Amino acid sequence: MRDMIAKLLDSVFPRCCPACDVRLAAPQASFCELCAVGCLGPEPGCDVCGLPMAADPASQRCGGCLVKRPMLRRTRWAAEYGGAVQTAIQRFKYRRRTDVLDGLLSLGLPDTALVDVVMPVPLHWRRRLVRGFNQAALIARRVGSRQRVPVDCSALSRFRATLPQARLSEAGRAENVRGAFRVDAPGRVRGRRVLLVDDVVTTGATANECARVLKQAGATSVDLWSIARAL
Repeated sequence: MRDMIAKLLDSVFPRCCPACDVRLAAPQASFCELCAVGCLGPEPGCDVCGLPMAADPASQRCGGCLVKRPMLRRTRWAAEYGGAVQTAIQRFKYRRRTDVLDGLLSLGLPDTALVDVVMPVPLHWRRRLVRGFNQAALIARRVGSRQRVPVDCSALSRFRATLPQARLSEAGRAENVRGAFRVDAPGRVRGRRVLLVDDVVTTGATANECARVLKQAGATSVDLWSIARAL
């Protein structure tokens, strides 16, 4: 019955490429054939930060995570940020093309076997007002619905506005977000394994600061998953 409904919906509302709006020839495809050429998936890498680099064979951690382990237990993503993936995310994020989200999520979903709740990386209310929505919250709700995991979009908040991370160095990014987040509902965090979700991760400084305050509030672990990662 579900397959019949899916075929009916596809005939009425055909799926289109999230990057260029060309109708998809294959229903299961994420992007059209031309755009799919530039969609690169993650490579095997560090068990903690996920970066594709040489890992210590005994621990499966990269040198950076061996020296200073992040607050995050692990970081994963569906695709590399660039090409058609970058185009689709920018359409979703800045042009409010929420219709392309399903195509982006078809690139891959997080493993939620070891988490209790999904939370979005918070957006400051001023930026949310300008943008019209928090893209991470929408992603979190879709992931939670598909993976059948509870979603909490209000336990963690960003109470201090920060500069756009793209303008800053790696060290500057960490300093920029330090003290910008708080847990407003510790009882909904304590003893839980949290999965943070976002659209794009670069250095992970924002998510790492989120993880720090979540663990201070009693979270047992914090993982990070994003649609894309800028490498």
